[in-house]
Amino acid sequence: MPEDKQGIALLKDTRVFLVDDHKYFQQFMKNMLQQFGIASFTAASTVEEAKRICSRHQFDLYLVDYNLGSGENGRQFIHYLHRFNCLPPDSLVFMVTGDASRAMVLSAIEEEPDDYLIKPFSMQQFRQRLDRSLLRHNALRDVYQAQREHRHQDVIRLCHEGISKMSPYSMDLRLMLSEASIKTGDCLQAKSILEEGLSFRESAWYRLELGKVCFQLEDYEEALENLALAQDKKPFMMEIYRLRCAIYTKTGKYEEADRTISDAVTMSPQSSALLNMQFDLATAQRNYLKMRDCIASLMELHRFETDRLADLLSCYVHTAILFAIQSGERYHLDMLPKNIHSTTRRFVPLLAAGNTDFSQEIFESAVQARIDITTGNPFKGKKSIYKLLDSISDSVPSVPESIFSNITAGLEQLGDYEYAQSLLKQRSEKQETDPMLRTTLELFTSDDSNKKRREKYHASNRSGIQAYKDGNYQLALQHFEEALHKSPTNTFAIINKAQSLLKLIQGDSGGSQKKENYITSCRSALNSLSGLPLNDEFQARVKDIEDNLAEQEALRYRKKK
Repeated sequence: MPEDKQGIALLKDTRVFLVDDHKYFQQFMKNMLQQFGIASFTAASTVEEAKRICSRHQFDLYLVDYNLGSGENGRQFIHYLHRFNCLPPDSLVFMVTGDASRAMVLSAIEEEPDDYLIKPFSMQQFRQRLDRSLLRHNALRDVYQAQREHRHQDVIRLCHEGISKMSPYSMDLRLMLSEASIKTGDCLQAKSILEEGLSFRESAWYRLELGKVCFQLEDYEEALENLALAQDKKPFMMEIYRLRCAIYTKTGKYEEADRTISDAVTMSPQSSALLNMQFDLATAQRNYLKMRDCIASLMELHRFETDRLADLLSCYVHTAILFAIQSGERYHLDMLPKNIHSTTRRFVPLLAAGNTDFSQEIFESAVQARIDITTGNPFKGKKSIYKLLDSISDSVPSVPESIFSNITAGLEQLGDYEYAQSLLKQRSEKQETDPMLRTTLELFTSDDSNKKRREKYHASNRSGIQAYKDGNYQLALQHFEEALHKSPTNTFAIINKAQSLLKLIQGDSGGSQKKENYITSCRSALNSLSGLPLNDEFQARVKDIEDNLAEQEALRYRKKK
């Protein structure tokens, strides 16, 4: 059957879904499709409306405009379709856009649509592109299905059959054959397949895949050679830059990796994948400023995806604080409130409007507490965090991770390690945490200075507890004071210190003036906890010390009289 007749046959009964915010374009496409004999046509003007429709219906052809005015864009909608498996196995996705800029096109193809169209286009242009995609998809249907079902041996068999029959899609088949060979652990076979393809024709796609295979084989020099040849033919193929960056990172050439990924981001600034890779590279180098800036760019891209935005905003706070601390410069500490507040003012209203689980008041209070802790007001920050914990005490397991992470990070900054750990134990291990959020939060515990401080604190506190158990309260006091030297606001250590002082006050040893000093120190320790909404365990211990100290104070008063 001639190709144009095959295309007509394939179009029969096609269900088309268009997402475009212009009514006139919706009508234009409806009229065009009717001329092709397509009667099943559905349209939506926003991503929100499109999601509702796709939750109830499936289609054969998705035509998605990139720029949809306010709200999420077409690229984000296609990402949503893939993420939540909303696309039927045999469907096609076309990206449609009126913006032919390089940045837009590179961003559009990141979601791997079957094709993309630049407005305006003629009926003939659209028909040719549609027929071409339908024919290709139909010819490779069995291979695609085997890929989706992870039947790698069937993929290999079907690809060999197609190549032997001189399929017009032999290059696609070789690429899929190579990919399946890699997945079965036969990288040498994959390399042979690609080299055979190159013997017939030079191709940037073959070179790129050969670069991937050489990377798997740890032949980094040959991988870079193939990527260079691929880039000569297709200089804007972003996968080349991502793989080169991975090779440089693997071989410890971080400057080359930085340059490579920065060049790629400059060419495709709307690429979420590239920004994520840049963030990972900055994380490996502990470059908190670059991490913060990557997150700021990602927030702009995901500003209407409220779940993702909440996590990103918390990541921004974490990295901004880490940068200010790491810099050691007063200027950056002084600028921290301005930097964080300007960012939260921009994005928090979007979250409050679109995320029912997000509490603007709690989030902003947690962030302000962390700013206070970082900029030299730890006791003020501690009081704020304890008040927040008191307000959410019955709902810790269900508090959004974006808020919970700021509370636990604040406790880590304070050195309230035991309290932070007790909260983490209340959270389900099954709760999903955004990988970027988990990474930025873990930096507070893995940072060398924090890690050393925590280790020294725990060593002193353990020694103090052991000395207390042995009845050596003077030595216990000494160790608890050492622990507080490392973490001055640690509630656990403050109570331990007060308890040791109480034992020394109650003992027979020591002169009158010394006991007076112990009473003053014990009262001072308890006063530092005044006004804090402590948990039940801490409250019980503090009350016991308070009661016993009051008795000792009364006794001292009577003796003086």
